[in-house]
Amino acid sequence: MKKTFKILYRRYGEESNNQYRRGRMYNKPFLSILVLSLITFSFNCTWADSGNSISTYFDTVQKVYIGYYQRPADPSGLIYWADRLGRSGGNLSDIIEAFANSAESQALYGTINSSNISTVVNGIYKALFGRDAEAGGLNYYVNGFKSGQFTAATIMLNVLYGAQNEDLQSVNNKVTAVNLFTRTIDPELDGRDFKYNYSGDTDAQRARDFLLTVTWDPATIPTEDVIKAFLGITTLGKGSPQFRAIGGVSMGAYGAMNIGLGRPDFFNTIASLGGPLDMAYLLKFAEIDILGNYDNPSAYPNRDTLIDMLKDLTISFGNPVYYNPLSTYYPPGITTENARVPTTLLNFIDELNPNGNMPVITYEDPAPGDWIEVLLALDSNGNGKRDLGEPILRQFQEPFTDQNGNNMYDPGEPFFDTGLDGVPGTRDRGEGDGKFTYNPNHDNFFAEDPLTRAENLPLADLQNLNLYIDAGTEDEFQFGIHADNFVDTLNDRGLVFRSENGFPVDFPGISHFNGKRVYVRYPGGHVGFDEENIGLSFEQAKQGIEEAIVVANRFTTLFSFVSDHFTGGDFGTDPYELVWYPSKMEVAYFTSSSLNRTMKFGIYLPPGYSRSRTNYYPVLYLLLGYNMSVDGMTNSWMKAVLDGFILTGEMQKMIIVIPDGLNYKNQNGQKGHFFVNQIDQERGDNFKYYFFDLVTFIDTFYKTK
Repeated sequence: MKKTFKILYRRYGEESNNQYRRGRMYNKPFLSILVLSLITFSFNCTWADSGNSISTYFDTVQKVYIGYYQRPADPSGLIYWADRLGRSGGNLSDIIEAFANSAESQALYGTINSSNISTVVNGIYKALFGRDAEAGGLNYYVNGFKSGQFTAATIMLNVLYGAQNEDLQSVNNKVTAVNLFTRTIDPELDGRDFKYNYSGDTDAQRARDFLLTVTWDPATIPTEDVIKAFLGITTLGKGSPQFRAIGGVSMGAYGAMNIGLGRPDFFNTIASLGGPLDMAYLLKFAEIDILGNYDNPSAYPNRDTLIDMLKDLTISFGNPVYYNPLSTYYPPGITTENARVPTTLLNFIDELNPNGNMPVITYEDPAPGDWIEVLLALDSNGNGKRDLGEPILRQFQEPFTDQNGNNMYDPGEPFFDTGLDGVPGTRDRGEGDGKFTYNPNHDNFFAEDPLTRAENLPLADLQNLNLYIDAGTEDEFQFGIHADNFVDTLNDRGLVFRSENGFPVDFPGISHFNGKRVYVRYPGGHVGFDEENIGLSFEQAKQGIEEAIVVANRFTTLFSFVSDHFTGGDFGTDPYELVWYPSKMEVAYFTSSSLNRTMKFGIYLPPGYSRSRTNYYPVLYLLLGYNMSVDGMTNSWMKAVLDGFILTGEMQKMIIVIPDGLNYKNQNGQKGHFFVNQIDQERGDNFKYYFFDLVTFIDTFYKTK
């Protein structure tokens, strides 16, 4: 390790800053050695560890502050007491005596004794619950104090942890509010670079008055803007669109392209790694490849994965398989009451059941209890369960003659005007109207379709965008076809892509492209995107594992494309900066006003971010794929790679923000929300609005260009 550090220090000690730019310092073999050395070096240096376990105790410390001081914690106090609590293994007795006997507590309550204990208990109730203690509770705590059951130090905790119903909701809302308050002052919660000087008796009393406005009602939880206005904090970042990029992988690739094309005034660069860019083709995949081939799934993605994806699509856009005027989620005849129990529907008309004489059923797959709530099966043998070969009923659209064999209806192809059930004379939806009828839920898919946006966006807006797309030639989800269709659409509009078959450079190098629009078809499938393995892939790539190299190539090329299209830029760093002003890779939190809840996100701050108050940085919003987690991306492997490419001048310093792609409402095993405002608000939420809440938060509290 010492030898590695000496090499890095000597090299950068001799070079001037303008030589950090890519291509001016290193040949590729030396670059590869340097990057790999830095990764190894970072893993063995304590200063490179961005983890912070004391955050586990932040909520507990905030509750103690609320109870004893009736206000939010100041950042330094929060960090100090959380660290102290962590060192004691979470033992509150280690800190509550200090709070109870502090000067601030004494100033609020006086010396706590038998003569004023009633006033103290009521004060604690007001601070925590916004009300006086009820008679029974007051007598209980007063008598308990006088008998020695409670002390001045323990009485508050007993009140706090005895909270129920609206009182408990009040405490939880106050904790949410004070966490936001403290983080508004110190967004990184590192005890430095405060955005407001929160100290002294006057500020403490203002904070108490602020906290009194928060009650059991969630609507009283303040937003970042409210707190910022209360504190008089001005926006820190600039948030210029030319220095804001959005990229993503798989589900996140869809989200990035959909959001980016939907707001070309907001993003100047969009990068999409192997995602569904063509909703018409995605619906074809669901109808033909998932449901039409139900009993013969591939090993990857297996049927369980595909059905989970279909359920999440249903939550996001509505059920594409059936139209039910009473529910966008359940098939006709199915409700919350009968969706997860054996249910038989009689007289259900379909092309496969034209007379309705065979039962149609709900079913479990793959194991008992795994109810497929969004689909129905034809019970051909009448035994009440789905057996191998019994078909899944599909009513995506009216029947048609597929003249070109693409399994999709194209304008001009003959169709049968029999309605969605495919049976004449039933007068179901679309029958006899003289036009080809889709399931109405398909409109929701097309309203959030990147390809449709590419067809309809003004040409001038498209011309201004930098676009990067990749896809595997053997992608198991057929996202390569999506990418081909998308690129062909833009080519038809005169926007030519530079197309590459594979990556010109393998990791640990980075491929760079000068083109404004680039499409890379890499050999292989939809590789490498499991829940926790992106950062791990970079480590495995050092060992020559082929799949890991492909993953590393894909992400590093995304980073380079985004970096190369941010004009200007701050390139390079040095060991001094890496040690004393290191990068950060961490999980952070903010309150989304659109979701009315605290949401997590990952963030990378480049080396030197905390070194200057006047340096601003471009931002990449990196949207994750299906089943990927923020925690799985914010690890030391990913941090080391980013540090390495900044060190070698391959990538400029930039902030990378990783929004949470998981649907917190969905408890049935499905996860992805596709970064849209979901149609089913019972099982989903407004995650596109959440994303823009996060952009506002980042521009407010971080030094964005």
